[in-house]
Amino acid sequence: MEYTLTFLTHDKFNFSNMQQGRLLGFIGITSTLLQGGYVRRVKGRAAGRGDKSLVAQGMVGCTLGLLSIALCCLSADKIGDGNPSWWLWAGAVGFAVASATVVNCLNSMVSLVGASQAPGDTGRRLGDFRSAGQIGRALGPVFACSVYWLSGAAVCYLVGAVAVSVITLVFVVAIPATTVVASPVKRAAALSSLGRLNKAN
Repeated sequence: MEYTLTFLTHDKFNFSNMQQGRLLGFIGITSTLLQGGYVRRVKGRAAGRGDKSLVAQGMVGCTLGLLSIALCCLSADKIGDGNPSWWLWAGAVGFAVASATVVNCLNSMVSLVGASQAPGDTGRRLGDFRSAGQIGRALGPVFACSVYWLSGAAVCYLVGAVAVSVITLVFVVAIPATTVVASPVKRAAALSSLGRLNKAN
């Protein structure tokens, strides 16, 4: 959905390249500050158990960001003055929260799930997860841009907000938060067993 931001700001508000850069830079810098100042501390205190909470926070932030951008579009259509409302920047903050939390913490969850039972399987799980993510990153812009140009900016971001809210609900209800890191003793024993199995094969 973020891929369409440059279309929006150009079509609705006639942003120059510099203004586009400021908006995208604001998202990037805010995301960096959140990741270094907030996410790092929460993950450190929770020792692997706060990942699900952080992912859920990021998804909610993304939903609110998309809803804010939709409201910005509706406000621009109603007023028609060509100036972005503060909803645009609120949406940018929501995108920054999602960028700082979701992908990083999902990677952590995937790597920790089942680590004590099958430590040698982590690479395959992460590979499968990242491959699925790349498919989403390839198809997402195509879908978002199609909705944007066929149905308009407000509909595009409203559809995005509804979709992410549904995904958030499914994630919170269906995905367990059991990302417990194996103790060093258990991890060493599991790796030793795996090594003996590999030698036997």
